[in-house]
This record gives sequence, structure tokens and C-alpha cells, in this order.
Amino acid sequence: MEAIYDYVAGNASQHAFGWFNRLAKAIYSLERFPTRGPIIPENKKLRHLLFGKNPHVYRIIYALDRRTHVVNVLHIRHGVRGPLSVK
Repeated sequence: MEAIYDYVAGNASQHAFGWFNRLAKAIYSLERFPTRGPIIPENKKLRHLLFGKNPHVYRIIYALDRRTHVVNVLHIRHGVRGPLSVK
């Protein structure tokens, strides 16, 4: 998240702080609604949440541990990037 914030701040510093807060709020919303993101095609154990508006959509990829009710954010990537490489 910090690297993305730095990038946004470099391109639109006046909007970076608000944008970063909205991104954090979207991520923290997964605590209450962890299954709202669909399962991703690259891996049936992972889900994603889309954040932002075109052309600046970010894909928040996360895992949900149903036993412990824990959400682990694994990756935040720009939406125009190709599919996640699963190894």
C-alpha cells in the first residue's frame, strides 16, 4: 500500500491522502464482509475486491480463513495488469 501511495502522491499529491484513506477503508471493510469479493479464476482459494474507478481500478487479492475468520491481503495490483501468476 505504501508503494502505491507514493506513486499516487507523485502524480496527484493533493488527492493522494484521501485516495489512500479510501483504499484502507475498503480493505478494512473486509473484516465485516469477507465474502463480498468473488473467487478469482486464477485460484479458487482466493478472492478479490475491486477498488477505484476506470481507468484507475486496483485489485485487492485476499485469502479468507474461515476457521479463524481472518482476512489476509496478499496483493494489491493495478487492474490493467494481467492475471495473477499462481505457482
